[in-house]
Amino acid sequence: TLLVSDNGVGLGEGGRRSGLRNIEERAGRLGGSVELESAEEGGTRLHWRIPL
Repeated sequence: TLLVSDNGVGLGEGGRRSGLRNIEERAGRLGGSVELESAEEGGTRLHWRIPL
């Protein structure tokens, strides 16, 4: 499990998401998953999980 968080503006509506799509595809190929969420206090959290 990898958790990355920041204190930026969060996930915006629309815009380019090719990097996030790449992360999701890689996790899927490895039998894992990705969760993205905007934190209530601002920023974004990304949970990337793959089995070992």
